[in-house]
Amino acid sequence: MLKKIIALIIALFIFFSVNSGWTKAESIYTDTFLNAIPLSFDSSDELSESYTSGVLNQQGDAKYYSINMQKNGELYFSMQQNPSVEIGVTLYDASGKEYETYYADKGVKIEELFGQGLVKGNYYIKVFVYEGTGTELPYQLHVMRFYGDDVEYETNNTIETATPIKIGQYYLGYTDQLDTSDLFRFKTNNIGLINIKGTAAVKSDLNYRLLDEKGHLIEAKVVKASDQYSFSSIFTKQLKPGTYYISVSGDSRVYSNEKYEFVATFIESIKFEKESNNTLKQANSISSNIQYHGLLTEKSDKDIFKFYASTTKYVSVYFNRLENTAFKIHVINSKGRVVKTYTTKKGNESIVKLGELRLAKGSYYLDVEYYEGESENVLYQFLLK
Repeated sequence: MLKKIIALIIALFIFFSVNSGWTKAESIYTDTFLNAIPLSFDSSDELSESYTSGVLNQQGDAKYYSINMQKNGELYFSMQQNPSVEIGVTLYDASGKEYETYYADKGVKIEELFGQGLVKGNYYIKVFVYEGTGTELPYQLHVMRFYGDDVEYETNNTIETATPIKIGQYYLGYTDQLDTSDLFRFKTNNIGLINIKGTAAVKSDLNYRLLDEKGHLIEAKVVKASDQYSFSSIFTKQLKPGTYYISVSGDSRVYSNEKYEFVATFIESIKFEKESNNTLKQANSISSNIQYHGLLTEKSDKDIFKFYASTTKYVSVYFNRLENTAFKIHVINSKGRVVKTYTTKKGNESIVKLGELRLAKGSYYLDVEYYEGESENVLYQFLLK
């Protein structure tokens, strides 16, 4: 009996020793974050700001702050440089998982550090000396908080954790510090074409990819770094109904936390040009009061569409003004003679009326050609009324 009691005591001792070890390991973050100072923001509106100042007493010193994200959105961090040391900022979630660490260079300027899209919840930041020595090291941290559903939600680097997106809505993201991709999930219910339009990054190339529901590659394109932050058509692909993913990644060896934006546009097949349609005989037939899409693949590409005027009437031509490309549009009669030529202007993507012309009963053609600007995989829209 005594042996059984001793064995039971030993078993209980082992059990509590092991479990108290787990509790202690879990409480490392809990104890640290319990002392975190809540950041005070100037409002609970869609956009708010917080400024906080402090002093690091020595190289190993660190200060912790907490941030409450009441809704999905984005945090953006800036730091006042210190002339003596590089001050770092690390972002954690409530479980203690580290998201990003960046630091401000030595100096006297205010330096933008990083942005991060996040789901609602509690987050923590650590301010510390990244490199350098000294005592009484002052710092000033600036945090912008934005609430909205048009940003990526970290961590979204697998198809299981991909950020869900809506077709036709613009989204903002930041490349990861690690060499991982940001993944976004969307669904299509019909057969059609998906066009991905996005921006380049300033310092590193961006790799845009389209994946199927199993993560297999469908299409990919590298967008070279550019100081021109503007949208361009990246690729257009025909898809069946289903679930798909857009992947965006940069090269963290060059630069990380690069800002980018993109939009996915879905076009029904009946409203998209059918190649080859670069001669009058191959022209696609179109109707009035329907918005059509076409794709300029290169400078020499042209798309021709055929329409019919049932009686003598006025016809208005509408075309969208693209940010980086201008087009030349010819209206041609059944004999192949140009009766009117329009040239589009660069603009903000809106569809505008190019002009109105009186046409006699008969068949006519709309010849869409490149004029100036970007020429590869440029998506355009037009309409006849």
